[in-house]
Amino acid sequence: MKKIYMLMLGITMTIAVNATNYFVDTTKGASGDGTSWETAYKTLLEAETAANGNAGIDNIYVKGGVTITGTSGWTLKAENYYFSCDISNTGTSTVRTPNDNDTNGITEPWEFLNPTIYSSTYATVTATAVTLVVSTTLDGLTITHTASRTNGSGSTCINPVGGVIQNCVFTGSTLSYPGMTNNNPGGCLIRTIGTLTNSLFEKNTVSITNTSTTDLKAFPILDVNLPGTSTTVSISGCVFRNNRATIDYSTATATTFNNLRGMVLNISNAGTSNTAGTKSTVTISDCLVYNNDITFTGNATILTAPNACIATHIIYSGSNTTNNWINNTFANNKSTNLKNACMALYVGGNSPDFAIHNVYNNVFWNNQNTISATSVTTNVGISSGSSQNIGTVVSNNIQDVVLAGNWGTNLTITGNLTNLSKINNTESTGPQFKRISSAIGYIADGSVELADWRINTGSYLIAKGVTTSITTDKAGVNFAATPAVGAYEYVADISTEIVNTKQNNFVSIINGNLVVSGDGFVRIYTISGSCVKAIQVNSQQKINLAQGVYFVSFENNSGKQIQKIIL
Repeated sequence: MKKIYMLMLGITMTIAVNATNYFVDTTKGASGDGTSWETAYKTLLEAETAANGNAGIDNIYVKGGVTITGTSGWTLKAENYYFSCDISNTGTSTVRTPNDNDTNGITEPWEFLNPTIYSSTYATVTATAVTLVVSTTLDGLTITHTASRTNGSGSTCINPVGGVIQNCVFTGSTLSYPGMTNNNPGGCLIRTIGTLTNSLFEKNTVSITNTSTTDLKAFPILDVNLPGTSTTVSISGCVFRNNRATIDYSTATATTFNNLRGMVLNISNAGTSNTAGTKSTVTISDCLVYNNDITFTGNATILTAPNACIATHIIYSGSNTTNNWINNTFANNKSTNLKNACMALYVGGNSPDFAIHNVYNNVFWNNQNTISATSVTTNVGISSGSSQNIGTVVSNNIQDVVLAGNWGTNLTITGNLTNLSKINNTESTGPQFKRISSAIGYIADGSVELADWRINTGSYLIAKGVTTSITTDKAGVNFAATPAVGAYEYVADISTEIVNTKQNNFVSIINGNLVVSGDGFVRIYTISGSCVKAIQVNSQQKINLAQGVYFVSFENNSGKQIQKIIL
């Protein structure tokens, strides 16, 4: 239990060897030479120009607490961008103070005391607000975008060509695709073919209207769009909550609607060659997907989207991928007129289509789908949409409904449990999440319920998983030898821990913040024993907490200590 958000919480960020550091303060009256906060550049463009003039990858640090407005497309350079730096910094410090901004008791990697916000209103026909290039790192930025993109393919908010997105927030975007007739994969908030980790997607709204004769490929929230070369994609530790998509095909004259697949998470195998040398691997792990809402409106002939669901992939001719779905939690998602489960597996077995799924340790709880024509609402989990397969393994997943679909003869399916209780805490088979959201799907007023999908003592999910290549959970906690199912490993509350207590004061309160005197690992518990924070800290790091009574557990190489504090 030692690796918790090290990049965010380690006071200073890792700096590449021999890299040049540039500093940006958009509140300055005039620009300096960019070598420190006192002499910072006033604009990002100045820092990008300077960094781009050097060989190699440089670092650009941007002070937080400000909103940057974009009215044209922004293509990042091949540099490292770090946003949300503390506005009180002097010299060349790169501190970013974590803060529980949504007050749910968990300080996530994307939550900073002084966030930098990028607000884009770039809305031309070919609009993409932000485009990454290979070797770019985008870290600590909050992005919101409003746009209407007629007949748009691709993504409207952000379109990485590679690189790394981490510790970022995508929120409050309103994207519209009216009169869509282009069959290229598109109509989405974000597209990635690189690394996406520890980021939040919430309160984004995407609307898509098909007025054509074409069975379009549209994936509203996130699309992994693989190229024709060997590519490794990693999506981990992310949260997708309270996003809403409406897909209107009422005026479309297409005779099939089979190309609509993953509405929140989708893997597109476009152009990926079936040769061994260009095989791609996509791994989605330790993610939370909850309270998302997808509504499809068909035409008079076709009322439902037969292959659409919350998460899946779409096979194109010549595709060759291995898709790993490991230790994710899908809960309280709502769909209307999607004729499939929460996750649907489409597995290719006929040349030239070769798509393999490895689906381990995922939990599906209280996801609902309504078919309007019959007014029937069912709970949905995981299903197979194809009997073709060449090695797909579905193992040790837990859901509150039976497995569905045509699974075929070559697929390995083992250790899955389908008796998870729809009641959270009152039955022996209950998941016992710490704090569930009461709503199913999107909350109409755009708010977000403060849910906590960690698991309590007695959870049916504990030790039901199988060992995989993913060794830590969403919070950075090491999975047990027999791991829990879902995004979180079970962590015992303080009342059940055996602790070697040393009686000395290692915690103090300074200006209303908790300050730890040494380097080590801290867990903070309420008086009732619930763990509200579990973080790696450096000496004198400030920890923001609401007023109350807490027990603080501090562990370093000398052992473990506990101190009671009143804040």
